[in-house]
Amino acid sequence: MRIPEQTIEEVRQSADVVDVIGHYVQLRKKGRNFWGLCPFHGEKTASFSVNQEKQIFHCFGCHTGGNVFKFLMEYKKLSYVEAILELAAEYNITINQEEHADPREQSEKERMHDLNEEIARVFLDTLLKSPNAEHARSYFEKRNLKIQTMRSFGLGYAPSNKAFLVDYFSKSEEKTELAVKLGLLIKTDDGRLYDRFAGRIMFPIFSPNGRVIAFAGRTMETGTNAAKYVNSPESLIYTKGKVLYGLSIAKDDIRKTDSAIMVEGYMDLLALYQNGIRNVIAVSGTALTEDQTLLLSRYTKNVIAMFDADTAGIKAAMRSVEILLKKNMNISIASLENNEDPDSYINKFGKDALQERLAKAVDFLEFQTTYYVSKGMLDDPQKSVETIRELLRPLALVDDELKRILLIKSLAEKFHLREKLLEEELQVILDKNKAAERVPQQQRGITTKTQGASKAPVTLATKFAPLERELIRILCEGEPDVIKLIKTHIPVNDLANEPAKKIIGLIYRAIENDENVSLSAIVDKLDDEELEREITMIAFDAYIVSDRWEELTPSPIRMVRLTRAAQDTIKRVKMLVLDQEIQTLKAELHDKASDEQVTDIMMRIQKAINKKLEIEAMVFEQPAD
Repeated sequence: MRIPEQTIEEVRQSADVVDVIGHYVQLRKKGRNFWGLCPFHGEKTASFSVNQEKQIFHCFGCHTGGNVFKFLMEYKKLSYVEAILELAAEYNITINQEEHADPREQSEKERMHDLNEEIARVFLDTLLKSPNAEHARSYFEKRNLKIQTMRSFGLGYAPSNKAFLVDYFSKSEEKTELAVKLGLLIKTDDGRLYDRFAGRIMFPIFSPNGRVIAFAGRTMETGTNAAKYVNSPESLIYTKGKVLYGLSIAKDDIRKTDSAIMVEGYMDLLALYQNGIRNVIAVSGTALTEDQTLLLSRYTKNVIAMFDADTAGIKAAMRSVEILLKKNMNISIASLENNEDPDSYINKFGKDALQERLAKAVDFLEFQTTYYVSKGMLDDPQKSVETIRELLRPLALVDDELKRILLIKSLAEKFHLREKLLEEELQVILDKNKAAERVPQQQRGITTKTQGASKAPVTLATKFAPLERELIRILCEGEPDVIKLIKTHIPVNDLANEPAKKIIGLIYRAIENDENVSLSAIVDKLDDEELEREITMIAFDAYIVSDRWEELTPSPIRMVRLTRAAQDTIKRVKMLVLDQEIQTLKAELHDKASDEQVTDIMMRIQKAINKKLEIEAMVFEQPAD
């Protein structure tokens, strides 16, 4: 279902963000913003802010942010369309059935979401109703899974007929092509189609907002060479290493408890959830990734890992420790008895016994030490030296110096060693890590395309450099004349940083098409939860962080200040582009042997220097005071 942009805009203009959020959160005005206790995580001091002028909200505690639609999606667990429909009904805006656009006009991502959700319902209905799914129902019954739990997580069964979905899609060439892209169907080299998941019980995989983005299928066969689990391939809407199973359902409980229980498998999570332990997520049969950790860090910094008690589970826990430490997470590990996993343990011993295990979770250092002792790695001096160095290695990933000192103190006491000795050993590890990571760093500032320059990988920590933030902050003011000024001097194709390019490109296109350039409207078009959070944070910086931007209050001289800020930023961006170009050219001098090549490069450097002088002298048409 797609609602025309004109209708969405009417709803957006009618639904004031302060009025809507005020129904659910007690807000008080302080300065230019309204403040209240965040409804998405437990807190005693208000860090949840709503800006009426920009029609956005942002929590400085859990970093949830967005527009009025985003608030309802998060608060009421609605889809984007459902949030619009609810507000339309509240503000008496009619959305007639014939207003819905033809599905072919939807974006490919939206059509992928819709098709996955359609097939998830088919799989669920098959599991619950089909006589051919009796063995699948029996499997879940033996695993003590209730019907309500199956419904809550949309579990299903894919019929064993390998042409079931092929026939289902046979009347729609468009859906068939989309199903191939999503991996629901597999197309052979000679053009034949068959179902990827035939004969498997199905676990839909949801985005944090609760949309079906992929599937995992578990085989029902035994004694065959068939893979135990088969996952959807990566697509426009699914990247395996960026998803945590169960997060869409668990995120509120994670925020409330300020902790997440991390398990390995789907059934582990379902068993805990069914028994009332709901702040639980699963890594779904893959090693924990940095992207998954970043996703989880939006909701909590505290993680209890409860993996299987076998060797593979213990190793997975230790690998996860390193990834979590890199992102400044607090990690503890809950141990289970031999050969048990969370699913089997809670079904054998009950919820109270498992919660007791969770309460006895130890920090990662204690867990690793106990494991190494059990393996006899401290039985002789040589092994002990190697083991202690292995225990120090993850400490090098801890950024918090105080936390690191306390961990060293704990380790020193445990092995009756001098703290100074361990500090020296740790410094050796730190130096080695720095040497391995040492690469030529690009000059701090906006990342731009320059001849011979390579594009540095973008991570969340470096997503927007200071000049990029300043540029986006100015554009977020939503003043058409200022946006046009920046667009004239800084073409989006000159930018290499993809996140900045995406945001700035959306704003440029909106101004070109004479569309709403308010931040609320731009957030709607991002289709990227991480960027939504980043852009709202940048926008709130304009009111909370920077003294310079505190001056931009509504007044006759507001536009003057804003325009001058834009002009200054344009100059700084242009100067930086030339500085990077000069830097690149100077680096090329070392690789050129002939006098002719050296002369050519020197001339290009001089040309760039001359351009810098021109920019310094550049005079804009000044706005009237």
